[in-house]
Amino acid sequence: MGASRRYRRKVRGGGLYIGLPLPDDAPADLKEGIARRRITVLTGCCPCGATPELDTKTEWGEQWTAWHEPGCPARDDRMSEMLAKWRGDAA
Repeated sequence: MGASRRYRRKVRGGGLYIGLPLPDDAPADLKEGIARRRITVLTGCCPCGATPELDTKTEWGEQWTAWHEPGCPARDDRMSEMLAKWRGDAA
């Protein structure tokens, strides 16, 4: 799978998921985290075993949450840390 591959998925209600290309200059762990989040959205399961669960449903859409395993680079805390470090926001 190339770094510039775009992901598309038709969802219920006629929606379409389009993922932008992974940034070429991003660290490998960050790219892996982004790729795993996309895999989770597209297939319903992360390589770590996490599956999306409906968290909130409103009139304008749904919010889903996936509880990734502690070592998974797609976890919110790891993604936030890697993004901040890559962007230069880390303390």
